[in-house]
Amino acid sequence: MIRRVAIWMALVFVQSVSAGAAITLEAPNYIATLGPDRAYTIETLTYNGVRIVDNIGSCQGTVLRESTLGWFGSCHGGETVIAVTLFVDGEVEEIVDGTVYQGMRFRLVKDSLLGDFANIHNEMALNENAIHETTSVTFLQNTSISVFYPFLSSHSNVFTEEVGINSPREFLHKGQTDLDDSSSLYLPGSNVIGQYDPSGGTGIATHFQITDSFDASNPFIWDRSADNKLYLRFLGFGNLIEAGEEFVSVTTRYPFSVDAADWQERVIRPLYGDSTRDGLVDLADFADFAACWQSPDFQGSEACVVWFDADGDQDVDLQDFAELQRNLKVE
Repeated sequence: MIRRVAIWMALVFVQSVSAGAAITLEAPNYIATLGPDRAYTIETLTYNGVRIVDNIGSCQGTVLRESTLGWFGSCHGGETVIAVTLFVDGEVEEIVDGTVYQGMRFRLVKDSLLGDFANIHNEMALNENAIHETTSVTFLQNTSISVFYPFLSSHSNVFTEEVGINSPREFLHKGQTDLDDSSSLYLPGSNVIGQYDPSGGTGIATHFQITDSFDASNPFIWDRSADNKLYLRFLGFGNLIEAGEEFVSVTTRYPFSVDAADWQERVIRPLYGDSTRDGLVDLADFADFAACWQSPDFQGSEACVVWFDADGDQDVDLQDFAELQRNLKVE
């Protein structure tokens, strides 16, 4: 049986991995560090001078708890990276310990093992707008799992205001994580999570692409003294996962800066025109725009209005196309 949230296939080249110092990915408006000791997940992340991920208890990636053996994945240990490939502006670069790579866009493709029972294939793209990740976890043998987090991220402790949204714009939850008391704020039914720093005017919008293939999923934020840690937990699969089952998750995180009065709307549409939610406005998004513009069935739909109504008149027309052209990039 295959259970999928979304599918993304790619042909990649690989190189073997050895332990060493973290690498740095440096672009004009963001800097990220990733190292082999945490299975090439993000250790620190800064966008436009704002620290999104601190290296204090930082943990990213996919983590699960095998019922008898304990935790596996990323900083929890038990994840062995088999191969990893780095692309800088579309070109393959050799990974050298401690190297600073400069470019505009980066992509990291990774294959790893959790213990001897599961394989992870992760593709992470970083650009000027977002961090987009697709992760596939395939079980190699029948495995008893008590907790399954396909995604978690230690976001900065300054993000103390939170919203949970059912896309495109149904607000389900609003709250705060400012107690630093290790309590958890649960956001069931939400596939968009916003975290915001009211004093600094910065935040991060996390969009999960989830389907009914799973019986349930439950995002929550762990309010710790070191960070506000965002989790997506899969539920409804039963404790025993059979060999051959595959779980695929797609996550896009958009850092942003905006006044407090507008931050919740920015979480809903962090990048105008990015209806595919991959951090880029490209031909796939243009096809969605054309469908919204030309089809009376879609013209006034909520999704069309959310992603393409730039002037707020509740339709999609030439004025909105002019705005789309500003973000559209065809490569």
